[in-house]
Parts: sequence; C-alpha cells; structure tokens
Amino acid sequence: MANSNLEKGLELPDEIWMRIVQHIPSGREGQLYGVNRSLFYIVMATRYGRVQISSLFKPRVQRMVCGLRSPYVANSIKEIEFTLGEFQKYLKFPKSQSKLDRLFNRPIPPIEPVLSVRVTLEPLSTEVDFSSQFPSLHTVYLLYRADCFSAQHYSTFLTIYKPYLQNGLKSIAKNLRSLTFDIPLEFYRDGILKKTLFFPFLEALDMSFGKISRKGNVDGSDVAPFIIRHSNTLTKLALRFRDHTPSFWAQLDGVEYFVSLLGSLCGASQNSDLSSSLHALSLSELTVHLPIHYVRQRELSALPNFIKRHARTMKILDLLLHDPRVNGSATLADHPPISLLLSDSIPSLSALKALHIHFLYEETFLRDPEPLLACISTAAWVESLVTLDLDFNRLEQADVVQLVSQNNFSSLQSLKIKVKTLTTALFDTLAHHLPLLQSLKITTKSVQAKYPDQGAPDTSILPSSLFLADLQASCYSHWKSLSSLALHLIHRSHWDSWYSVGDPNWLTESQVRGVFPTVITFDLYSWGSYEWSD
Repeated sequence: MANSNLEKGLELPDEIWMRIVQHIPSGREGQLYGVNRSLFYIVMATRYGRVQISSLFKPRVQRMVCGLRSPYVANSIKEIEFTLGEFQKYLKFPKSQSKLDRLFNRPIPPIEPVLSVRVTLEPLSTEVDFSSQFPSLHTVYLLYRADCFSAQHYSTFLTIYKPYLQNGLKSIAKNLRSLTFDIPLEFYRDGILKKTLFFPFLEALDMSFGKISRKGNVDGSDVAPFIIRHSNTLTKLALRFRDHTPSFWAQLDGVEYFVSLLGSLCGASQNSDLSSSLHALSLSELTVHLPIHYVRQRELSALPNFIKRHARTMKILDLLLHDPRVNGSATLADHPPISLLLSDSIPSLSALKALHIHFLYEETFLRDPEPLLACISTAAWVESLVTLDLDFNRLEQADVVQLVSQNNFSSLQSLKIKVKTLTTALFDTLAHHLPLLQSLKITTKSVQAKYPDQGAPDTSILPSSLFLADLQASCYSHWKSLSSLALHLIHRSHWDSWYSVGDPNWLTESQVRGVFPTVITFDLYSWGSYEWSD
C-alpha cells in the first residue's frame, strides 16, 4: 500500500502546493521539484505564468526568449508582456563616412537590424502558428516605453520589424482571449493590424492612442474594422488617449482620431455595411479615457447612446472625461453629452456592478452636486452595486452623507470618495449604512473636529488634535467587514510648487489601529501641507 502511494505521488489541492512553494528558500526549488511532479508544475506556473520581455536587444533577454521554447516552460505561460524600448537600439547604424568615401561619392550603407535581435526573431520571419506550442497563453500586452529621442527612428524601425510584429500577433491568434495595445497611434496608422488578423476567442481589448511625433496624418482606418470584426466574442473594451511623449511637445491631434474612432463605433449601427457585425457586440465592461477639452460636443454626442445600447449587459463602466486645465470654468450645462450620461445613460445600466467616473474638473459637483446624486439615486443598480469610485470629483461631506443615507447600497464592497472637509461624522454614517464595505478610500482637502461650532479650529493644513481625539474616542469594531482603509490629506489639488511635502503630523497607523481593529491594510498619506513661496 505504501509503495502504491509513493508511485502515485502525494495528491494535494493546488492551493496547498502554492502554500508549500512560498516556504521553499529561493534557489532550492530544483532539489524538490525534480522528484515531485505536483510541485514541479506549481513552480513552473509560478515562475513562468506571466513572462515579461523588454529590451529585446539585450543578450540576457534574448537568451531568456530562446529558453521559452522549452515544452515545460511553454506549457506554463499564460501571459506575455512585450515592451518595446528605444527604437535606435534595435538598429545597426553604418559608420560615419570618411573623407575618402565622400571624395569618391561612395554610397552610405543602409541601416540594418541588430544581428542578434534578427536571429532571436527568426521564427517570426514567416507566418507561423504558435498556438499549439503555447496552449495556455491567453493574454498578451504590447507596450511602448521610450524617451522622446526614439521617435526619429520610428520609420526605420517599423520598416524592418513590421513583418515580425504582424507575424507574431498572428502566430498566437487562435487561443488569445485578452489583448492590450499601449502603443503610439503611428503603429495603427502604418498597418500593424493586418486586415486578415483575427482572434476567434478574443474577449477583452484595451487600446491606447497618442502620437509620438508631429509629422504625418493620423489615419488609422484599420482600427474600427478590427474592433467590429470581433463583435461576436468581445465583452470588454477600453479606449484610452495617452500621450506617448515625456512632455506635450507633440501635438495632441491624436485626440481627433480617438474621437473619430469612437464616433465610428457609436455610429456603426446606422451604417448598413457595419450594423450586422456590430449588432452582436454585447459589452460587459467599457473604459473611455479622454481629455475632453480637446473635443467638440458633436463628436462626443454619440457616446451616451452607445453606452445605453449595452444597458442590459454592462457590468463595469469607467469614464474619465476630464479637463486638465487648472483654471477651467465649464459646467455641466456646457457639456450636454455628459449631462445626458448622468441623467439617462448611466442610470439605465440595470446590470451595473462597478462605476468609476471622473468628469470635467475636481470642483464640478462641489457647487451643484444634484446631477451626480440624482444619477446614482435614481439608478436601478444601487442595491447591486459592488464598487463606486468618485475619487476625482470633490464633494461636500454632507452630500456624501445624504447619498449614503438615502440609498440602499446593500452590496457595496469598495468605495472611493473625495471630500472638501472630513470629520468623523462620515465614518459614523458609512459604518451604519454600509455593513458589507471592505475597502474605503477617502481623500480630503482638510480635516475638522466633529463639532466645530464648539470652538474647534479649521485645520486645512495640519490635522487637528481635536479631529484625532474624535477618532480615538470612537471605535468601529462593529464594522467587521472593513479590511482596507486609505485616508489621504491632499491640501492642494495641483502641482503648484515643486517644494511641497507631506504633513509630518498626519495620522499614523499606531494612532488609528485601535479605532479600526478589523482593518488589515492602512494607507495614511499626506501631501501639499507646506509650500515654497517666493
């Protein structure tokens, strides 16, 4: 019987083996998994489940990539993150011409790929299928991270490496379920997405848009058809504008294309050629991040209807339609599409579980909170909402108290809010009305005693001793669900000075642990309490 058990091996759930792996000293795994099959597969999955490849021009990275071809490694890979670095490091530049070369008018040798990179990518020189070699691979990230001087080598880089990138995407198409493109708009414009590229099981698509140079048009006609081509399987879509330069030297005309793409998707149902394909699109998650001050109202007008089309299936909505200008003065009345989102589209999402909204400016709802409060209060999803993120738009504490007190957030587990002035009265309300809340983040511009009318000063810069006394006089041990608490004191909203520092007198974990005994993770942070003045 004992021999039979030894031959079969010790059968334990994967969760137990994961715990065992955590206690094995680093570098000693090989001595164990060499004689334990279960442990071997757990270690391989832990080590190679997510593979990060960056700076392919480095010999160490090239050796690592070649090692991924091992069957044991390849079978363990579930996610690959491939980051493009500086373009010029993938290129071999010719030596400078000598005076003799110029005298005899000898041609300048062409720029060539770095030999070691070309050898590493040799399997992708033709169309291949790696789906069977990487059977567990389901997620790929293609990212671009480089300095501003890399853009001048973009055209040469893409001319040489475009076939490798296209073949690489096609080689893993059969099993892929999630795809993230955080790359410059120029890649889309220049055809990185072939018209025949198709991922039959693609469920999640995350695309970023932003130029790396001021040259060239912003046409990317392959992107909208690519999205619509996956309508039958796509359930999660993210469209983000992100500037790919370290500064805003490049013109932000990429925003125009971003909005044009959004308009194409929103208006596709009106196009007889696209309506049949788009009709199958049923999104459960939508993310749209856009600097709205560059957008004309008519260009954004289709967004509310596009969201409403998914009212029965949308579970997660993340809208960042902000105006980063410090001195902006626009109101909701100046932005009819956003008003329509609040009054009609968002409340209509009957299946919504998570809501993240960042609209216009920080102070947009400080003067007139009614549109936001009414949006949430009249929604059909209040009782089933799990996550609510209002961490961008500042509110009066009284408005937050009203919102929580007058609605039944019976399923809410995560809440992020930003208030103008914080007192312990807010904790009393949240603890009473949100019995299932697990994670709470409060960002405030100032703190105040619970009863300031009794002479407690307004401490908009340093936390009041009376505010701390109010906290320590309370105990929320009955709030058993709360396990994560973040309290951020941010006195100033913008980076007005490079010399601002945190408040050394802000709360510490030892001061509040007794107040919130069920909390495991504390995040107590302050910034902007002092400033350098001329």
